[in-house]
Amino acid sequence: MATTFPHAGMLTFTERLSDSPFVERIWRSQSTRRGSFLSVAQSHFEMAVTRHRGRTFITLRGPETIATPAECPAEGEWLGIRFALGTFMPGLTPSELRDRRDATLPAATARSFWLDGSAWEYPNFENADTFVARLAQKGLIAREFVVDAILQGHRARLPLRSAQRHFLHATGITHRTVLSIERARLNITDADVAAAVESAAPPTGVMAEYYSRQDQLLLSALIDVQSLRIRQYAPAVTIMLYRATATTLLALLFSYLILIDLNKLKAGIGRLRTSRVGDFYHEAAPPIARFGILLGRAVEAQAAIAVINTLLTLIGLLLLKIPLVAMLSVIVFVCSFVPVLGVFISTTPIVLVALNAGGPGLSLAAILLVIVIHAIEAYVLNPLIYGRHMKLNPVLTLIILYVGYHAFGLWGMLLGVPVARYFTHDVLGVPFRERVRPSGAPPAAPT
Repeated sequence: MATTFPHAGMLTFTERLSDSPFVERIWRSQSTRRGSFLSVAQSHFEMAVTRHRGRTFITLRGPETIATPAECPAEGEWLGIRFALGTFMPGLTPSELRDRRDATLPAATARSFWLDGSAWEYPNFENADTFVARLAQKGLIAREFVVDAILQGHRARLPLRSAQRHFLHATGITHRTVLSIERARLNITDADVAAAVESAAPPTGVMAEYYSRQDQLLLSALIDVQSLRIRQYAPAVTIMLYRATATTLLALLFSYLILIDLNKLKAGIGRLRTSRVGDFYHEAAPPIARFGILLGRAVEAQAAIAVINTLLTLIGLLLLKIPLVAMLSVIVFVCSFVPVLGVFISTTPIVLVALNAGGPGLSLAAILLVIVIHAIEAYVLNPLIYGRHMKLNPVLTLIILYVGYHAFGLWGMLLGVPVARYFTHDVLGVPFRERVRPSGAPPAAPT
């Protein structure tokens, strides 16, 4: 949305925000008469297109650390692209343009100018974003994300001197100078800022504008850093999702083929008994069959835990009146089959929906709900259900899950209990615990 406002009675300004991560805002102005004005200090790199008396040219401007007087001709038109803090041209850094050491690019024709050996058409108020996108695509402008990190209060894992050097190279001024320019623009002193910090009342007037500007810088820096992280991790996440999808589809395909030819497979394996490997078959087949049964019981146990976990979560979501209950319940059920990591995967959408529906209070309540449910799952459901299906003591089951996770990670959680059960009773021959018989009851007949 464009905003228009007069300036000193001789200039009319119109400005709008930009969707480009390289640009803070686009502005244009017209002069109604000749005069002079005071150009205030500013910290951004700019491109300005001037049209006056049939002549058009583009100027590169760096940051201005002090206010300087400037002349304004009559009947002039200007278009400005104010770049986001940290955007610069690698061939001409902001420090070379600082304090009115502007650079005017040579004209190619009446409608274009020379840049990097090519003729570029002058941008206008409507296509300035496209113009900037082409500059970025050609590598003629760049963005230093260390600037965003410093605006957030940290150094992006760089030593202090390196971070300061990157900031100075990208902006032409220091971080302290950026804050000083904002205070000077609003006529705020260090004493005013200190008094506002100590005051319990909310800031008003220019002090509120100053803090609002600081919030804009911080939000812009945060968005840019997170966008960079998304671009960094997107390829790895895409590959991971592709592999998981391919593995799932192949597993379903193989399962379908096995079920179709199950009788033939049974008959073929059965013929091994009378083959030359019959002795090996009689020794290996029963342990393999028992281990397969154990894995099936483990899947049944995990499915039962997933159902109970989903029901508890569903009840909690209904009590907290969090919307999208059906979708969130499906996510919880699917993620319940992934030990440990599934907790974080399923919690994220629940907290986001709660935050959007009821604010921080509801999101905190959702986090507490998830903590309670997964505590019940970890210390009650897992030991009891796994113990009943695997015929293991609940305490021993809990120990196996703990050791398996810390020793082998995800696979230790998935296969720890059935593998421990198999080696304990089938390999080592440890007998199952005997049930307590009523007093006076005869012993069971031998079989």
